[in-house]
Amino acid sequence: RLEETVQPNTIFSTNTSSIPIHLIAKNCSMDFKNRFLGTHFFNPPRHLKLLEIIPTQDTDPAIVERISLFARLHLGKGIVVAKDVPAFIGNRVGIFAILHAIRALGDYTIEEIDTLTGSLSGRPVSATFRTVDLIGIDTLSTIAKYLYNAVPKDDNREIFLLPNILDALLEMNYTGAKTGRGFYRKEGNSILSINPKTFKYLPPEAPNLNLGRILKYRTLSDRLCALYTNTGRAGAFFHTHILAHLSYCAHRIPEITTNPAEIDRALCWGFGWEVGPFKIWDILGFKTILRDMETKSISVPDWIERMAQDGNATFYIDEGVNRKVYLPIEGYTPDAIPSDEIQLTAIHSKKE
Repeated sequence: RLEETVQPNTIFSTNTSSIPIHLIAKNCSMDFKNRFLGTHFFNPPRHLKLLEIIPTQDTDPAIVERISLFARLHLGKGIVVAKDVPAFIGNRVGIFAILHAIRALGDYTIEEIDTLTGSLSGRPVSATFRTVDLIGIDTLSTIAKYLYNAVPKDDNREIFLLPNILDALLEMNYTGAKTGRGFYRKEGNSILSINPKTFKYLPPEAPNLNLGRILKYRTLSDRLCALYTNTGRAGAFFHTHILAHLSYCAHRIPEITTNPAEIDRALCWGFGWEVGPFKIWDILGFKTILRDMETKSISVPDWIERMAQDGNATFYIDEGVNRKVYLPIEGYTPDAIPSDEIQLTAIHSKKE
Protein backbone atom coordinates (compact mmCIF):
# COMPACT_ATOMS: atom_id res chain seq x y z
CA ARG A 1 0.00 0.00 0.00
CA LEU A 2 2.88 2.37 0.74
CA GLU A 3 4.46 1.68 -2.59
CA GLU A 4 1.32 2.82 -4.37
CA THR A 5 1.02 6.16 -2.57
CA VAL A 6 4.42 7.66 -1.81
CA GLN A 7 6.82 9.70 -3.90
CA PRO A 8 9.25 7.81 -6.16
CA ASN A 9 12.27 9.06 -4.18
CA THR A 10 10.93 8.09 -0.73
CA ILE A 11 13.16 5.87 1.42
CA PHE A 12 11.49 3.10 3.40
CA SER A 13 12.77 1.34 6.48
CA THR A 14 11.59 -1.04 9.18
CA ASN A 15 12.53 -1.26 12.87
CA THR A 16 11.99 -5.02 13.06
CA SER A 17 14.37 -6.61 15.55
CA SER A 18 14.70 -10.07 14.03
CA ILE A 19 12.94 -10.66 10.70
CA PRO A 20 15.32 -10.55 7.71
CA ILE A 21 14.64 -7.39 5.73
CA HIS A 22 14.45 -9.05 2.32
CA LEU A 23 11.54 -11.21 3.50
CA ILE A 24 9.46 -8.13 4.34
CA ALA A 25 9.91 -6.68 0.85
CA LYS A 26 9.86 -9.92 -1.14
CA ASN A 27 6.55 -9.14 -2.91
CA CYS A 28 7.44 -5.55 -3.76
CA SER A 29 8.87 -4.13 -6.95
CA MET A 30 12.59 -3.83 -7.55
CA ASP A 31 12.29 -0.05 -7.36
CA PHE A 32 10.84 -0.40 -3.87
CA LYS A 33 13.53 -2.90 -2.85
CA ASN A 34 16.22 -0.45 -3.98
CA ARG A 35 14.88 2.09 -1.45
CA PHE A 36 14.16 -0.32 1.42
CA LEU A 37 16.40 -1.19 4.37
CA GLY A 38 16.34 -2.04 8.06
CA THR A 39 16.96 0.64 10.70
CA HIS A 40 16.89 -1.23 13.99
CA PHE A 41 16.88 1.19 16.92
CA PHE A 42 17.43 -0.26 20.40
CA ASN A 43 15.03 0.54 23.22
CA PRO A 44 15.03 3.07 24.76
CA PRO A 45 16.34 4.87 21.65
CA ARG A 46 16.96 8.11 23.54
CA HIS A 47 19.55 6.38 25.70
CA LEU A 48 21.00 3.50 23.68
CA LYS A 49 23.48 4.55 21.02
CA LEU A 50 23.20 1.60 18.65
CA LEU A 51 21.49 1.79 15.30
CA GLU A 52 21.81 -1.33 13.20
CA ILE A 53 21.44 -0.57 9.53
CA ILE A 54 20.55 -3.63 7.49
CA PRO A 55 20.63 -3.36 3.72
CA THR A 56 19.43 -6.19 1.50
CA GLN A 57 21.26 -7.26 -1.63
CA ASP A 58 18.90 -4.93 -3.53
CA THR A 59 19.29 -1.80 -1.37
CA ASP A 60 20.98 1.11 -3.12
CA PRO A 61 24.39 1.63 -1.39
CA ALA A 62 23.95 5.40 -1.71
CA ILE A 63 20.84 5.17 0.48
CA VAL A 64 22.71 3.15 3.09
CA GLU A 65 25.41 5.83 3.15
CA ARG A 66 22.86 8.65 3.33
CA ILE A 67 20.88 7.14 6.21
CA SER A 68 24.05 6.22 8.07
CA LEU A 69 25.38 9.76 7.81
CA PHE A 70 22.08 11.30 8.90
CA ALA A 71 21.69 8.96 11.88
CA ARG A 72 25.27 9.47 13.01
CA LEU A 73 25.42 13.25 12.64
CA HIS A 74 21.86 14.29 13.49
CA LEU A 75 20.68 11.51 15.79
CA GLY A 76 24.00 10.85 17.50
CA LYS A 77 23.86 7.13 16.78
CA GLY A 78 26.64 4.60 16.58
CA ILE A 79 26.17 2.78 13.30
CA VAL A 80 26.69 -0.92 12.80
CA VAL A 81 25.93 -2.25 9.33
CA ALA A 82 24.62 -5.77 9.78
CA LYS A 83 24.08 -8.65 7.41
CA ASP A 84 20.47 -9.40 6.51
CA VAL A 85 20.17 -12.53 8.66
CA PRO A 86 17.76 -13.40 11.51
CA ALA A 87 18.16 -11.01 14.48
CA PHE A 88 21.10 -9.29 12.74
CA ILE A 89 24.02 -8.76 15.19
CA GLY A 90 22.87 -7.31 18.51
CA ASN A 91 19.89 -9.51 19.23
CA ARG A 92 21.50 -12.65 17.88
CA VAL A 93 24.36 -12.57 20.38
CA GLY A 94 22.67 -10.47 23.06
CA ILE A 95 19.58 -12.68 23.43
CA PHE A 96 21.90 -15.70 23.58
CA ALA A 97 23.68 -14.19 26.60
CA ILE A 98 20.40 -13.38 28.34
CA LEU A 99 18.86 -16.82 27.83
CA HIS A 100 22.07 -18.58 28.79
CA ALA A 101 22.10 -16.67 32.09
CA ILE A 102 18.41 -17.38 32.76
CA ARG A 103 19.07 -21.12 32.42
CA ALA A 104 21.27 -20.94 35.51
CA LEU A 105 18.19 -20.09 37.59
CA GLY A 106 17.77 -22.83 40.15
CA ASP A 107 21.46 -23.31 40.73
CA TYR A 108 21.62 -19.55 41.34
CA THR A 109 19.00 -17.08 42.53
CA ILE A 110 17.68 -14.15 40.55
CA GLU A 111 19.71 -11.80 42.72
CA GLU A 112 22.90 -13.82 42.29
CA ILE A 113 22.60 -13.96 38.51
CA ASP A 114 21.87 -10.24 38.32
CA THR A 115 24.85 -9.53 40.55
CA LEU A 116 27.16 -11.56 38.31
CA THR A 117 25.78 -10.17 35.04
CA GLY A 118 25.53 -6.54 36.16
CA SER A 119 28.04 -3.76 36.71
CA LEU A 120 30.41 -6.18 38.45
CA SER A 121 31.19 -7.75 35.06
CA GLY A 122 30.85 -4.59 32.99
CA ARG A 123 27.20 -4.90 32.05
CA PRO A 124 24.40 -2.46 32.90
CA VAL A 125 22.88 -2.33 36.38
CA SER A 126 19.73 -3.88 34.90
CA ALA A 127 21.82 -7.04 34.46
CA THR A 128 19.77 -10.01 33.18
CA PHE A 129 16.35 -10.15 34.80
CA ARG A 130 15.76 -6.40 35.05
CA THR A 131 16.75 -6.15 31.39
CA VAL A 132 14.23 -8.86 30.51
CA ASP A 133 11.52 -6.95 32.41
CA LEU A 134 12.41 -3.82 30.43
CA ILE A 135 12.47 -5.62 27.09
CA GLY A 136 9.21 -7.37 27.95
CA ILE A 137 9.02 -11.10 28.64
CA ASP A 138 6.54 -11.39 25.78
CA THR A 139 8.88 -9.57 23.38
CA LEU A 140 11.89 -11.64 24.43
CA SER A 141 9.88 -14.83 24.01
CA THR A 142 8.70 -13.83 20.55
CA ILE A 143 12.27 -13.13 19.43
CA ALA A 144 13.56 -16.38 20.93
CA LYS A 145 10.82 -18.50 19.34
CA TYR A 146 11.41 -16.86 15.98
CA LEU A 147 15.15 -17.40 16.21
CA TYR A 148 14.82 -21.09 17.07
CA ASN A 149 12.91 -21.69 13.85
CA ALA A 150 14.91 -19.26 11.73
CA VAL A 151 18.43 -20.60 12.41
CA PRO A 152 18.21 -24.39 11.92
CA LYS A 153 21.93 -24.65 11.14
CA ASP A 154 22.96 -22.94 14.39
CA ASP A 155 24.61 -25.62 16.54
CA ASN A 156 23.46 -23.77 19.65
CA ARG A 157 19.87 -23.06 18.58
CA GLU A 158 18.53 -24.98 21.62
CA ILE A 159 19.45 -21.95 23.71
CA PHE A 160 16.52 -20.18 22.05
CA LEU A 161 14.00 -22.72 23.37
CA LEU A 162 12.13 -20.87 26.10
CA PRO A 163 13.04 -21.76 29.68
CA ASN A 164 9.99 -23.05 31.55
CA ILE A 165 9.84 -20.01 33.80
CA LEU A 166 9.28 -17.69 30.83
CA ASP A 167 6.36 -19.81 29.63
CA ALA A 168 4.90 -19.78 33.15
CA LEU A 169 5.18 -16.01 33.47
CA LEU A 170 3.55 -15.50 30.10
CA GLU A 171 0.60 -17.69 31.08
CA MET A 172 0.02 -15.40 34.07
CA ASN A 173 0.46 -12.31 31.89
CA TYR A 174 3.51 -11.29 33.90
CA THR A 175 5.29 -9.60 31.03
CA GLY A 176 7.62 -7.26 32.91
CA ALA A 177 7.68 -3.50 33.39
CA LYS A 178 4.69 -2.88 31.13
CA THR A 179 2.39 -4.84 33.49
CA GLY A 180 4.30 -4.09 36.69
CA ARG A 181 4.97 -7.80 37.17
CA GLY A 182 7.85 -9.79 35.79
CA PHE A 183 10.91 -11.14 37.50
CA TYR A 184 10.65 -8.07 39.71
CA ARG A 185 7.72 -6.15 41.15
CA LYS A 186 7.70 -2.82 42.94
CA GLU A 187 5.57 -2.54 46.06
CA GLY A 188 5.77 0.88 47.68
CA ASN A 189 9.44 1.64 48.08
CA SER A 190 10.44 -2.03 47.93
CA ILE A 191 11.55 -4.08 44.93
CA LEU A 192 10.49 -7.72 45.27
CA SER A 193 11.65 -10.64 43.14
CA ILE A 194 9.61 -13.63 42.10
CA ASN A 195 10.18 -17.04 43.63
CA PRO A 196 10.54 -19.35 40.59
CA LYS A 197 8.91 -22.24 42.47
CA THR A 198 5.93 -20.58 44.16
CA PHE A 199 5.68 -17.51 41.86
CA LYS A 200 5.18 -15.31 44.91
CA TYR A 201 7.00 -12.00 45.18
CA LEU A 202 9.40 -11.88 48.10
CA PRO A 203 12.04 -9.50 49.43
CA PRO A 204 15.36 -10.09 47.61
CA GLU A 205 17.73 -12.67 49.02
CA ALA A 206 21.28 -11.67 49.82
CA PRO A 207 23.58 -13.32 47.24
CA ASN A 208 25.77 -16.11 48.55
CA LEU A 209 28.75 -15.44 46.32
CA ASN A 210 31.66 -14.41 48.57
CA LEU A 211 32.64 -11.48 46.38
CA GLY A 212 34.58 -9.55 49.02
CA ARG A 213 37.98 -9.63 47.32
CA ILE A 214 36.59 -9.16 43.83
CA LEU A 215 34.58 -6.08 44.84
CA LYS A 216 37.78 -4.36 45.91
CA TYR A 217 39.11 -4.21 42.35
CA ARG A 218 38.41 -0.81 40.81
CA THR A 219 39.08 -1.63 37.15
CA LEU A 220 36.82 -3.82 35.06
CA SER A 221 39.79 -5.79 33.71
CA ASP A 222 40.85 -6.76 37.22
CA ARG A 223 37.31 -7.75 38.19
CA LEU A 224 36.85 -9.87 35.07
CA CYS A 225 40.11 -11.71 35.66
CA ALA A 226 39.28 -12.22 39.34
CA LEU A 227 35.82 -13.55 38.48
CA TYR A 228 37.21 -15.89 35.86
CA THR A 229 39.77 -17.41 38.20
CA ASN A 230 37.49 -17.49 41.26
CA THR A 231 37.10 -21.04 42.60
CA GLY A 232 33.75 -20.44 44.30
CA ARG A 233 30.17 -20.26 43.04
CA ALA A 234 30.72 -16.86 41.44
CA GLY A 235 33.63 -18.13 39.40
CA ALA A 236 31.79 -21.30 38.38
CA PHE A 237 28.93 -19.27 36.92
CA PHE A 238 31.10 -16.68 35.21
CA HIS A 239 33.51 -19.28 33.81
CA THR A 240 30.71 -21.33 32.23
CA HIS A 241 28.75 -18.31 31.02
CA ILE A 242 31.62 -16.42 29.44
CA LEU A 243 33.11 -19.45 27.66
CA ALA A 244 29.72 -20.30 26.13
CA HIS A 245 29.16 -16.74 24.96
CA LEU A 246 32.66 -16.24 23.54
CA SER A 247 32.37 -19.48 21.60
CA TYR A 248 28.95 -18.48 20.28
CA CYS A 249 30.12 -15.05 19.14
CA ALA A 250 33.16 -16.51 17.40
CA HIS A 251 30.97 -19.01 15.54
CA ARG A 252 28.71 -16.22 14.27
CA ILE A 253 31.56 -14.87 12.14
CA PRO A 254 31.19 -14.52 9.16
CA GLU A 255 27.47 -15.35 9.35
CA ILE A 256 26.32 -12.08 10.94
CA THR A 257 29.43 -9.95 10.29
CA THR A 258 33.03 -10.41 9.22
CA ASN A 259 34.32 -8.04 11.90
CA PRO A 260 34.61 -8.97 15.60
CA ALA A 261 34.60 -5.26 16.48
CA GLU A 262 31.07 -4.91 15.10
CA ILE A 263 29.85 -7.56 17.56
CA ASP A 264 31.60 -5.72 20.38
CA ARG A 265 30.08 -2.39 19.32
CA ALA A 266 26.60 -3.90 19.02
CA LEU A 267 26.68 -5.21 22.59
CA CYS A 268 28.25 -2.05 24.01
CA TRP A 269 25.97 0.39 22.21
CA GLY A 270 22.81 -1.72 22.18
CA PHE A 271 22.96 -3.65 25.46
CA GLY A 272 25.02 -1.28 27.58
CA TRP A 273 28.11 -3.46 28.04
CA GLU A 274 31.32 -1.63 28.93
CA VAL A 275 33.38 -3.93 26.70
CA GLY A 276 32.30 -6.51 24.14
CA PRO A 277 33.03 -10.24 24.07
CA PHE A 278 36.18 -10.11 21.94
CA LYS A 279 37.65 -7.39 24.12
CA ILE A 280 36.78 -9.56 27.14
CA TRP A 281 38.59 -12.44 25.43
CA ASP A 282 41.67 -10.24 25.12
CA ILE A 283 41.42 -9.23 28.78
CA LEU A 284 41.15 -12.81 30.02
CA GLY A 285 43.88 -14.01 27.69
CA PHE A 286 43.49 -15.42 24.19
CA LYS A 287 45.47 -18.58 24.94
CA THR A 288 43.84 -19.05 28.34
CA ILE A 289 40.35 -19.05 26.83
CA LEU A 290 41.37 -21.43 24.04
CA ARG A 291 42.91 -23.81 26.54
CA ASP A 292 39.82 -23.79 28.73
CA MET A 293 37.50 -24.28 25.75
CA GLU A 294 39.55 -27.29 24.71
CA THR A 295 39.47 -28.67 28.25
CA LYS A 296 35.67 -28.35 28.38
CA SER A 297 35.19 -29.59 24.78
CA ILE A 298 33.73 -26.26 23.69
CA SER A 299 34.12 -25.81 19.96
CA VAL A 300 35.89 -22.91 18.30
CA PRO A 301 35.60 -22.00 14.62
CA ASP A 302 38.38 -22.62 12.13
CA TRP A 303 39.29 -18.95 11.87
CA ILE A 304 40.14 -18.83 15.57
CA GLU A 305 42.34 -21.93 15.23
CA ARG A 306 44.12 -20.37 12.24
CA MET A 307 44.59 -17.19 14.22
CA ALA A 308 46.30 -19.16 16.99
CA GLN A 309 48.42 -21.18 14.56
CA ASP A 310 49.69 -17.94 13.02
CA GLY A 311 50.90 -16.81 16.44
CA ASN A 312 48.30 -14.06 16.93
CA ALA A 313 47.22 -13.70 20.54
CA THR A 314 44.82 -10.73 20.62
CA PHE A 315 41.83 -9.53 18.63
CA TYR A 316 42.88 -5.89 19.07
CA ILE A 317 46.26 -4.20 18.87
CA ASP A 318 47.40 -0.57 19.17
CA GLU A 319 44.59 0.47 21.48
CA GLY A 320 43.53 4.06 21.10
CA VAL A 321 43.36 6.21 18.00
CA ASN A 322 45.23 3.73 15.80
CA ARG A 323 43.48 0.54 16.90
CA LYS A 324 43.50 -2.49 14.64
CA VAL A 325 41.19 -5.49 14.80
CA TYR A 326 41.81 -9.03 13.59
CA LEU A 327 39.59 -10.10 10.67
CA PRO A 328 39.42 -13.80 9.72
CA ILE A 329 40.69 -13.36 6.14
CA GLU A 330 42.49 -10.01 6.08
CA GLY A 331 44.29 -10.31 9.42
CA TYR A 332 44.84 -7.12 11.43
CA THR A 333 42.98 -4.24 9.80
CA PRO A 334 42.60 -0.61 10.94
CA ASP A 335 39.41 -0.12 12.95
CA ALA A 336 39.18 3.52 11.99
CA ILE A 337 36.71 5.96 13.46
CA PRO A 338 34.92 8.33 11.03
CA SER A 339 37.19 11.17 9.98
CA ASP A 340 34.75 13.78 11.29
CA GLU A 341 34.58 12.31 14.81
CA ILE A 342 36.82 12.95 17.79
CA GLN A 343 36.76 10.27 20.50
CA LEU A 344 38.03 11.72 23.75
CA THR A 345 38.48 8.29 25.33
CA ALA A 346 40.85 7.28 22.54
CA ILE A 347 42.83 10.50 22.88
CA HIS A 348 43.01 10.05 26.65
CA SER A 349 44.20 6.45 26.21
CA LYS A 350 46.92 7.54 23.81
CA LYS A 351 48.04 10.27 26.23
CA GLU A 352 48.44 7.71 29.01
